Amino acid sequence: MIKPCNSIHTWFMRFSIDVLFLDKAGRVIKALSDLRPFSLTPLYFNALLAVELPAGVLKLSGTSEGDMVSLEE
Repeated sequence: MIKPCNSIHTWFMRFSIDVLFLDKAGRVIKALSDLRPFSLTPLYFNALLAVELPAGVLKLSGTSEGDMVSLEE
């Protein structure tokens, strides 16, 4: 989890990742699957944080935009 964060890059990474951008309520603003190395995401102005996950997790979990995620730490 990266907070605060409304955009990420995967420069110099060697593998793909899944990424969730969440607002302050924990709602998924954007779900990106299989973000490849040397990529840059757009800015998601309403995002408070980004959650980086192993590639394939979003597909396995069925997580998509509009879902709520618990922000408990």
